[in-house]
Amino acid sequence: MYDEYAQRLIELIPDLPEIDRDACRRALSAAYFHVICSKLAIGQDDISKQDLEEIQLLLRGMGDALESIAVFDRLNGLNRPADVENASAFVAAEALFLLAALSVDVEEPSVEDPLLKTSNYVAIESALLYMIGGYDINAVSIARDLEVPAVGLEGAEGIDGGRLVNAAYVLSRIVAFCCGEVRRPRQNVPLIRLPHVGRGPTDYELLLDEIRIRFYKRVGDALDAYLDWLGGYRSDGYENSIRILESVRNVSLASGYPGYTAFADIYHLSSLLLVVIDRTSRRSLIYNIPRPTDGDAEVIQDFVAYLRHRARGDKTHVGRPFLWPSTLEYVSDCLPGPNKDAVVAMPTGSGKSFVAELATAHALCSGWVLYLAPTNALAHQIHRDLAHALQPFQKVKVRPFVGWEEYTTLTEEQIDLAERHFVAVMTPEKCALAMRLYPERFTNCSLCVFDECHLLNDQQRGVTADILLAQLSMVAPNIRFVLMSAMVSNPKELAEWLSSAHDGRAAPKTVRWRPSRTMRGLLFLDQNALDANFQPAKTELEQLPERRVKVKFNVPMALIAGLSGPWTMAGPPDYREYPFR
Repeated sequence: MYDEYAQRLIELIPDLPEIDRDACRRALSAAYFHVICSKLAIGQDDISKQDLEEIQLLLRGMGDALESIAVFDRLNGLNRPADVENASAFVAAEALFLLAALSVDVEEPSVEDPLLKTSNYVAIESALLYMIGGYDINAVSIARDLEVPAVGLEGAEGIDGGRLVNAAYVLSRIVAFCCGEVRRPRQNVPLIRLPHVGRGPTDYELLLDEIRIRFYKRVGDALDAYLDWLGGYRSDGYENSIRILESVRNVSLASGYPGYTAFADIYHLSSLLLVVIDRTSRRSLIYNIPRPTDGDAEVIQDFVAYLRHRARGDKTHVGRPFLWPSTLEYVSDCLPGPNKDAVVAMPTGSGKSFVAELATAHALCSGWVLYLAPTNALAHQIHRDLAHALQPFQKVKVRPFVGWEEYTTLTEEQIDLAERHFVAVMTPEKCALAMRLYPERFTNCSLCVFDECHLLNDQQRGVTADILLAQLSMVAPNIRFVLMSAMVSNPKELAEWLSSAHDGRAAPKTVRWRPSRTMRGLLFLDQNALDANFQPAKTELEQLPERRVKVKFNVPMALIAGLSGPWTMAGPPDYREYPFR
């Protein structure tokens, strides 16, 4: 279930009593596979109730111990390396999420407050831990399943109504945070602060409820401030959110009364939020992308608007206020500029296109960008995506050179010789022809992005691509290269080749992080049953009217799944076998 990157994270968790790393990984994988099989109604006779109880017990222990390391050690002054915190948060999130999934049939007391509903609180807890660990997609999948009560101010009468309104508001803000929804306006009921009536509540329970309303108000304020900071609306939003949450945490602790737990959930939630805000702030798109330092002043000025545009999103495109681990490495090593060539070898869906987009946005400040794609269909898609993403650049246009005819002329009407800031999207073949016809137009090309660069190894088209890169190096003196593919097995060697062919500076980016789990398995058919059932079905089909084109028949199947992601030779504990009934 776990790829190479996730397995390395699991190996980073600290040594804990009675918790073995291999046992942790297998328990997580076995639990996840059990959940998937349950949803698919696949028989699991070989998992006994005792085995399942042992897995649940281990998950509970892992979740509690590792969350303490990821969250409370830091708040209590015990500093751990960032990668250890990430690993602990990720594994704790996995454990809590799977424990909740395994307990889905367990009845829980009916409560109106959505933040006190056990299933909601565990979901919030695991989603926030995923955010600390850098697995935003996992957090999104959990947050989108949370149901926010639809309440309005008319439902805020009295303490009970006020508590429900404020709880729903806080929950909506947590969902927005996990989903990266930072755009204004936020269409939700504002938090309320109930005025004291006379001397205020005298009943103890009513007093607790009013205090809780005020806690919710403060937590909601903190989340709003941070969302505004992430979206570039308020420069002081981060500091305000931290200040508010520290106040809530300190007050809800009830120091001196160790047995007092009325607001333990508030203390725990504010602690989680303090750490997740601190950690995610380091991945903020707006505040962690370096600004271009050289080039056209107007384009550089538009770069800030571009970052806000991408962080916020719009009605048709989801914002992305956070950088993924794959993007962070490229940003820290190659920007501003780009200041060196890069070979980006990352799994599909792990952020390669956004790496190229950020490199493009930087390079546009000093020239135009050539974006190579192996097919016209992909070139069309890249044109659409970049045209939307780069809207804030007033002087920049994205031009596609696609069509069935290879003889692209790049006429004066398409590209003015005086135009310096644009993106040209085309296939290598079209670009090779254009360079032969109009080499002078490539002089100011500042960046070449080559998507699906494994085309270099193609027996027919690879020679054209290889020669094209060499020609670009000769005619464009300041060009940088970003070569991207999910299918390059030797990125280091490719980077060395690029360095020798260009200017001696190329960085291989080989982050194996992917934003989702991957299951590897083998599906087996019972050959004897297949042979025995096929012929009667065929005979039946031949006897049916001509309009019938198929007849179903059953064949027993079995699935062997690897619990580690990559295949291992560690033996039976890393594999599961399940028959299909």
